Amino acid sequence: MIARIPCNWHFNPPAAPHMGGIWEAGIKSVKHHLKRVIGIQVLTYEEMETLVIRIEGQPILSLPEIDVTAVPMNRLTRWQLIRQMHQSFWKRWLSEYLTTLQGRLKWTTKEENIKIGDLVIVEAPNRPPAEWKMGRIIAVHPGLDQVVRVATV
Repeated sequence: MIARIPCNWHFNPPAAPHMGGIWEAGIKSVKHHLKRVIGIQVLTYEEMETLVIRIEGQPILSLPEIDVTAVPMNRLTRWQLIRQMHQSFWKRWLSEYLTTLQGRLKWTTKEENIKIGDLVIVEAPNRPPAEWKMGRIIAVHPGLDQVVRVATV
């Protein structure tokens, strides 16, 4: 069965993750956020596996869960603790990692303004993980310098 899946393997030299390129950077980022979310908690293999699988593949159409990120850890069952870690991971990922994907370079070159009809992602911090609120630009409001910094979605 595995022979039917075309796959090209690229091996890094031992102890040289910097040669892995973009996929190693992704792994490093996930490990960074996992360490901060798990903290000093000791998870069983099954709990860790559940957490990682929920992070990587929660169905987009799943029902929203109650936000337990603000509940103290000593009041949570083990399942609620995993849910809290999952929710905390996605909040951190959204606020710390996704914002780095949009480069904010010095404005030395002119960029094209957004225009009416453009599709945008609307920031909605109360949305569940992997649920992106989309919007369509219906009006733009350029400043005195003709740069659009405000839009009606």
